[in-house]
Amino acid sequence: MKRQQHTLMKYDPATGEERPYPSNAADWREWHGLSAWLFNPWTGEKRDVRDIGSDVHGLLIIPPGESVYAESKPRLSREKLFKAAEDADFVRIKTCCEGVSLKVCSTDEWRGDLGGLAAKIIEASHDH
Repeated sequence: MKRQQHTLMKYDPATGEERPYPSNAADWREWHGLSAWLFNPWTGEKRDVRDIGSDVHGLLIIPPGESVYAESKPRLSREKLFKAAEDADFVRIKTCCEGVSLKVCSTDEWRGDLGGLAAKIIEASHDH
């Protein structure tokens, strides 16, 4: 997957001064630690206090002209979720929709170890 913020920064995100060192965003974070990003390092503009509050380290800033990349996580199919429940001995003891396969209703009742079920779901998600 491509990473965000690959464009070299023109301004220091903490001070707003030109020519930051290092000028790669990831390297700058590693070098300077947990410094707050008070300025947009690609435009030099001071960041809105609400933006700083919700994204202190500027991870959500997209440099001008850069595309937005998103990583998608694979989802488990209903079949795999029900298989994980079966493997964990997590059993439905009362069902609302008798005879309808792979459906779960809020009134269904289940019995079993929830921790075991969670472990089986995590295991199944790594099998993708």
